[in-house]
Amino acid sequence: MLKRKKERRDDKTMKQSPWVITVIGMCIVWLIVSVVFGVTWQALVAVLFVLFIASILFNSFWLRKFSRQVQDLMPLLVQKRYGEFIAGNEQLLKGKSSPLLQAILLMNIATAYGEMGQYDTALSTLDQISPKGLAGTNLAIFHGKKAYFYFCSGRQGEALALLAQQQDLFDRYANTTAQGFAPLYQMLQAFRLCAEGAYLAAQACLVRAQERFPTVDFHGVWEIMKSRYPIPSQWMLGEEDDVSQHEDASVPDQRDQSAPSEPEATTQDTDQMQ
Repeated sequence: MLKRKKERRDDKTMKQSPWVITVIGMCIVWLIVSVVFGVTWQALVAVLFVLFIASILFNSFWLRKFSRQVQDLMPLLVQKRYGEFIAGNEQLLKGKSSPLLQAILLMNIATAYGEMGQYDTALSTLDQISPKGLAGTNLAIFHGKKAYFYFCSGRQGEALALLAQQQDLFDRYANTTAQGFAPLYQMLQAFRLCAEGAYLAAQACLVRAQERFPTVDFHGVWEIMKSRYPIPSQWMLGEEDDVSQHEDASVPDQRDQSAPSEPEATTQDTDQMQ
C-alpha cells in the first residue's frame, strides 16, 4: 500500500515538475522586466500568459510529431527489418533528454533485439533505462519486458524474483489493451506456469490469450517455451488444438524438482540484421 502511494506521488511529481519550473521561470522574468523596464504588472502578465499558451501548443505539437515518428518505424519491426528499426530508434534517441522518451525508444530497441534472439543485448539495453523516470503502464511494460527476456534467456530464477517483486504493479495493469501490458502479462503467466511444471495450464493460458489478442504472436512464445522446458514437441498452439487431448500425455513434472538449468542466451551476429 505504501509503495503504491509512493508510485502515485512520484507519477504526480513527474507530471507537475515541468509546469512548476515554467511558473517559477515566468515569475523571475516578471520581476526582472518590471524592475528594469518599469512595465506594469498587468501588461507583463498578459505577455507571459501568451508565451505560456504558446509553449503548451509547441510542446503538444512536438510530442505529436515524436509519436508519429515512433509509429512510422513500427512496420519495420513487423517486417522483421530489425537493423533498420534499431537504427531508426537510435536516430530518434539522439538529443533526447526526457527520461520517458529515452525509455520508450530504448524499450523499442530492446524489443527488436529480443525478436532476434539476442536476449542478453536486449537486457543490457533495458539496463540503460532508469525506472525512476517511468510510471503507470510504461513502468509495468519495462519490468515485464525484463522478466520476459530473463525467461527467454533461461535465467528463470531472476525472472521469478522480478515477477514476485512487481506482482502488485503487474496485476494493476493486467487488463489493459493489446497496445499496452495485457498480452505481455499473459506471456509472463504462461512462463511462470512452465516454471512450476504446469505445461497444460501454460498452453491453455496462451490459447485464451491468442483468442483475446489475435494480432499478437503467441505461437512464437510457445515455441520458445518448448525450447526451454521439456514440453512434447508435438504439442501445438492454436484454436484447432484441443488442449484436453493432452491430459493423459506423459509429461515430466518439474514441480518437485529443482529449477531447470539456465543456458546461455541465444546470440546472433549483428551482421545478420537486415
